Amino acid sequence: MSFQKEQKGFLFSLDASLGVLVVIIVIASVARAANPDLVYGQQGFLRLERNANDAILVMDTLGVLDNMVGYLQYGDNTNAENTVRTWLAKILPDDVQFKLVFGDNLLTVYPTSSSGWSAKFSAAEEVATAVRMATYWDGTSWITQTIDSDANTGQYTSIALGASGYPAISYYTVTNENLKYSRWTGYDWVDWVVQTTNTVGQYTSLGLDNYGYARISYYDNTNQNLMYAYWDGPSGAWTLVNLDNANNVGSYTSLALENSYYPHISYYDGTNANLKYAKPNGMASWYTPYSIDNTNTVGQYSSIVLDENRRAHISYYDNTNGNLKYAKPVSSGSWSLSAIDSAGNVGLYTSIELNDNQKPCISYYDDTNKNLMYAYQTGSGWIGTGSGIDNTGDVGLFNSLALDQNDHPHISYYDNTNGDLKYAYWTGSSWRTTTVDSTGNVGKYTSLALTSNGYPNVSYYDATNGDLKYARSLWEYKPITLYVWRGTAP
Repeated sequence: MSFQKEQKGFLFSLDASLGVLVVIIVIASVARAANPDLVYGQQGFLRLERNANDAILVMDTLGVLDNMVGYLQYGDNTNAENTVRTWLAKILPDDVQFKLVFGDNLLTVYPTSSSGWSAKFSAAEEVATAVRMATYWDGTSWITQTIDSDANTGQYTSIALGASGYPAISYYTVTNENLKYSRWTGYDWVDWVVQTTNTVGQYTSLGLDNYGYARISYYDNTNQNLMYAYWDGPSGAWTLVNLDNANNVGSYTSLALENSYYPHISYYDGTNANLKYAKPNGMASWYTPYSIDNTNTVGQYSSIVLDENRRAHISYYDNTNGNLKYAKPVSSGSWSLSAIDSAGNVGLYTSIELNDNQKPCISYYDDTNKNLMYAYQTGSGWIGTGSGIDNTGDVGLFNSLALDQNDHPHISYYDNTNGDLKYAYWTGSSWRTTTVDSTGNVGKYTSLALTSNGYPNVSYYDATNGDLKYARSLWEYKPITLYVWRGTAP
């Protein structure tokens, strides 16, 4: 093609070869006009492609595909199939049939459960497709790695995930008696020594603020104080705060962040054998810490979480009576205290979360029966107390609880009989348990965090080698393929 400049703009002239091509196109267009079936067939296939792409786009946007994958991960194929059928029936035209396949053989769904669809699909003359990729974890596959092997390190771990899903871990170094912090950058693990003076860093609890900066509560064993450290981004340094310097306070700390910034901390007062609580008063100061429960010897193994109104809920151990206890605020400075489980010596290693209804859920250890336990509150009381999740040997120490997007509980814990790291989760109908790491004596001081799609990340201690270790679910990318064609039911 050539261009000629004229006063009024551009004139286009055809080269000889392009002119021949135009003639061929014109002849083909005349032939198509004389054969309307050909035109209809081409347009019909384009509509099928549009149907397929629109359907899978809508299901992806509305989270239907995520729900389907979630059901499959918990072994609930029935709900996965019903979810797909319901939505595709809404989206696709009545005369368009479908076949949705996830992975190689994880799920295949036709419009109904009737037989004959496979043959009907194979006989279809025109089939359009659309594909999406999804991550999938089978509930049993894990990858483990050593994060820090510098001398004897990795006790009292606490893990949190940043906005990008990258893990960060606070922990105690036994040899150097320091508080340490390590985080994944996307390329490598980087670690800091947060405080080197005194014997510090036991009973760490970690939170990440809006900027992804670390906020850590921990125990100063030298001075027997409650300490708090945070990374000051503008200064590029750690700020250390002595929050409670009464005699022998600050063990068994647990931290929760209000608005992803303000720390609330529960901890144990060893002198008075009380459960104590500290929270900030604005940006620059703290309220005076005070005792929540001073009846008997109480407050060890505390765990704290904040509700949607920024009120603290705390689970803890009553050492005098051997009970699991729970505290919640009822008014300013006033708390409701209750024994949740009193069957034997129970309530050690507590971990608390709130479900979507703002009801507490607690995992804990039954020392009498050596079982991992779980209890949750409903409108009429507590459910689950008295029944163990795992009772194979001495299991459930150092447990850590997290709830996924469906309010299903996930728990990491230590198998004291075998010296293993174990993991349990609720499928919606039953508990599943699996061994995550069994190489040596591993799994003490576990801490669990879930990604937005419910995939677990666990920090823990390798007692055999004296290392900090980390385990995460080993998920894979799987294709979701939607095939559509026109036809009738078999």
